[in-house]
Amino acid sequence: MGGCNANTNQARDPSEYTMDIQYCGDSSYRPKAVFVRKDIKKHFGKKINVVLEEDSSQTGNFEITLTNNKTGKSQLIHSKRSGDGFVKKETSDDFREKVQRFCSS
Repeated sequence: MGGCNANTNQARDPSEYTMDIQYCGDSSYRPKAVFVRKDIKKHFGKKINVVLEEDSSQTGNFEITLTNNKTGKSQLIHSKRSGDGFVKKETSDDFREKVQRFCSS
């Protein structure tokens, strides 16, 4: 996931962290990814660069990986495939806590 594109984005962006949101090519998934991006930008500002990566087909993916651009440490912090579902308004506080824990480690 991410591959060379993630490294390229990290090299260009001065953000401390990069969040890759990989989501299913089904049109209903994009608004969910955009919601996460807006929420993260609102609460973390320029500290986190959010990259949306749409799958080319219907995969069912909604996977969110956070990378420390300085150390290269990366972690899958949310996975619909592993039972996390979507990040929604009702669950966004818990999601942001996961993000904060990663950024503080």
